Amino acid sequence: MKAISSRTTLLALSLVMGSIPVNADIERGKVLHDQSCMGCHDNSVYQRTNKKIPTLQALHAQVHRCTKPAGADWSKEDRADVVNYLNQSFYRYK
Repeated sequence: MKAISSRTTLLALSLVMGSIPVNADIERGKVLHDQSCMGCHDNSVYQRTNKKIPTLQALHAQVHRCTKPAGADWSKEDRADVVNYLNQSFYRYK
């Protein structure tokens, strides 16, 4: 029997949990985030007690706003991957 990849496992868990869209690529979102976002700030910005991003919708909007200043030429799918990475790793909005 073949070993199940971590991505397959993540997708299976997301189906069961219902919190991550099936097409979300959290690992890719982290790579995109680290390449483009870390030039302006580190992860501590997501861990502040006075979060300036109060909802998942606001997180989507903020990622969209940041792409141009960060020099990121991201597609809608790229932005969704980054949002899903940030949400899974830091925000945990439903």
